[in-house]
Amino acid sequence: MQLFTAASRVWPPFVRLLVFPLLLSACGVVEGEADGDPAAQGDGEAPALGASAPEPASAPEPEVSPQHPPVAANCVGVPRKPDKDGLVWADEFNGTQLDLTVWNRKASDPKKGTVFESVTDFVADPALAQPDGKGMLVLKVRPPTQPRGHWLSTQLTTQCAVDFRYGRVETRMRMGRGAGTWMAFWAMPTDAKYGTWPRSGEIDILEWLGRTPDIMHSNAHWGLKWNRRGSSHVATPVPDKADLGAAFHRYGFTWTPTEMAWLLDGKVVHTFKNDRKFPSTPAGKWPYDQRFYLILNQVMGGWAGDVDPKLTGSEVEIDYIRLFAN
Repeated sequence: MQLFTAASRVWPPFVRLLVFPLLLSACGVVEGEADGDPAAQGDGEAPALGASAPEPASAPEPEVSPQHPPVAANCVGVPRKPDKDGLVWADEFNGTQLDLTVWNRKASDPKKGTVFESVTDFVADPALAQPDGKGMLVLKVRPPTQPRGHWLSTQLTTQCAVDFRYGRVETRMRMGRGAGTWMAFWAMPTDAKYGTWPRSGEIDILEWLGRTPDIMHSNAHWGLKWNRRGSSHVATPVPDKADLGAAFHRYGFTWTPTEMAWLLDGKVVHTFKNDRKFPSTPAGKWPYDQRFYLILNQVMGGWAGDVDPKLTGSEVEIDYIRLFAN
């Protein structure tokens, strides 16, 4: 962004010392907003899944995206004890019906825009997220039925049924296919005790884009507002540039009071330590000290870029999701 005009270059030094900080503040350039994390400042950073499109400068800054899952009042996950192997909960997706005691199908409000700046609307259609009778949950997207129409998908959450504070999550998935597809397996705070997004944090266990099929993205987001958030983001190339949509891979996430780690096929690819101050919490404490629930969704467009005009759909297959105690 061009902040200063040619005339400003000839201002006397004392004028520049007084005026330039005001210009920087007016333009939203605030030192330290990325919390010192280089990943939060780089080009191509993963957008937070709760983020909405930037508002005009004259409009009030949104505290939360209209497509962000709202915090549920008095939401308590079902208490669960680990078995002898440490397993707390699992869905193996056997049969032909989704377990609706755990999973919620979420629909978006088209009046508030498409989800995540994409060309997608969420609808609560069972056909778009259903076990196939062969041990796989299949997430589908439906193409537009008219020119400039939106793709249709659904969002699944375990809100008020399964949540966790610390532990290990494992899943085995095969991504979709085609430019413009965007798959995410992520988590949001059950109680949001430090405030609405992004104050209470967001965890992206994995994100995948069809335009870069050999890369896994792992993220954590936090901050005061959508445009003043920090991020810990890593894009991990798959060995031999293997297409994550061509075969199944194992994705993992571990979480302790001091560290998070993301895994691909059993290998740690990213860590995020509790070693900094966080602007949205008392005394700058780690916001990831509360319960989070799980979310699955597949989106077309947005951060994934333009959708291949020849694409007629995309299917993500999920073998299982397992939650373990540390």
